[in-house]
Amino acid sequence: MINRLIVNEILLESMKKDKEGYLFGLIHNEEGIAHIMDISAAKDKQSKYGRIGCFGNAAAPGEGIFFSPESMKAVVLNNGIESELRVETIRLKTDIFARMKGLLDTDVLKGKKVAITGLGSVGSLAALELGKAGVGEFILIDSDELSVNNVCRHIGDIEDIGRYKTFIVKDKILRRNPLAKVKSVENNILDIEPDKVEEMLSGASLLIAATDSKEANFYLNELSLKLNIPLVWIGLYERASWGHIVYSIPGETPCLACVVPAISEIIETIPKEERVIDYTAVEDISKIKSEPGLGTDVAFVATAGAKIALALLLRDKEYSSFMRFFPSECTMFIAANSHGAIFRDTKALTTSWVKTKTREDCDYCRKERYLEKYDMSQTELSDLVAKLLNEASLLDTEKG
Repeated sequence: MINRLIVNEILLESMKKDKEGYLFGLIHNEEGIAHIMDISAAKDKQSKYGRIGCFGNAAAPGEGIFFSPESMKAVVLNNGIESELRVETIRLKTDIFARMKGLLDTDVLKGKKVAITGLGSVGSLAALELGKAGVGEFILIDSDELSVNNVCRHIGDIEDIGRYKTFIVKDKILRRNPLAKVKSVENNILDIEPDKVEEMLSGASLLIAATDSKEANFYLNELSLKLNIPLVWIGLYERASWGHIVYSIPGETPCLACVVPAISEIIETIPKEERVIDYTAVEDISKIKSEPGLGTDVAFVATAGAKIALALLLRDKEYSSFMRFFPSECTMFIAANSHGAIFRDTKALTTSWVKTKTREDCDYCRKERYLEKYDMSQTELSDLVAKLLNEASLLDTEKG
C-alpha cells in the first residue's frame, strides 16, 4: 500500500507552471513509496516510466495518484478506496551534493565538461563516478551496444541489454545528477569527420580515453595537444590483473605517446609463462588491446582513474587538496590487482606512481622541434628530404 509520494523541486516547479498534466514514475509497493520521475501534458507521452497518476486539473484516473502541486496534497485511488499520501520534496539544487562539501568544490565541477570515449566497463564506471561528484556536462562517445556478457562488469544491467552504452550511461548519470547536461554520440570516434570531432570537443575541460582501440587513444592524444585539453588514459591488461592511468597536460607533461615505451618496459618484465598473451611477440605496442577481467578488478582501476580526473579538473584551485595530489615528474599510475601481476614479488592491490619524461623524438608533442631547429614544419622537412633523395638518385643515374 502506497503511503509516501516523493517529487523533486524541478518537477514541482514545472507542474506549478503547467497547471495540469500526467505523472510518470516508479511505484515500490513493498516499501509504500511512489517516485514522480517525469511529467507531461499528454497522457500518452512516450516515457521510460509508467503513468502513475495526474496533477492539477487533469482528468483524474480511475485508479492512481492525484496530486495538487499548489496545496502539496496527494491521494491514491485503489479499488475505489481513497488514501492520503505524505508528500516529500527533494531539493536537488541544494541537497544532492550536500555531503560533498569540504571534500569537493561542486560549484566548480558543475561548470566542467568531460568527454569520454569508450563506455565499456572502465569508461562507464569512471563517467558515473564523475557524475556523482558533480561534474556538470558530459560528452559520451561509443558505438557499441550492451551484450549479456558485459553485464557482470558494466554499470548497465539485464534491463539494458541491446541498448547503446552511451544511452545507458547517460541515464545512470542523470539518475544521480539530474542537473547535468549529457550529450551521447553513438559512433566510433574514428568514423566521425575530424572537423566535427574538434567542434564537439571544443570547450571541454578534460578528455578520457577508455577504449580498447589504441588507434582511438592516440587520436585522442593528438586532439588533446591540438585543442590544449588535458587527457586521461585508463588501460587494463592480463585480464585486469593490472592496469594503468596515464594523464597528460599539454605543454606541461609528457603526452600519452611519450609514455607508451614505459608501459612496454613494464610488460616485458612480466614472466612469459604467466602471461595470457606474449606481449613481446607484438611488434607494435599500440596494437595491444585491453582484456576483460573481474568487475572488482576493473572497478579498482576505473575509480582510481576517476579520482585522477577529478584532481585534474580541480588542479587550478589553490585551496584544493588535489593541488598536492600528483607526485613530481610522475604521470603514470599503475595498480596491481593480483599477486605477481607485474613483478614476481608484486603484492595484490599494490599501487605505484611511475616517473615519466618527454621523448625528444616524440611525433606528437615534440613536432615544434622541427620549427625550432630547421625553421620549417615536419611536413616541409619531409618534403625537403624526399626532394634531396630524389636529386641524389638522379645524380647517380647521370654518373652511371
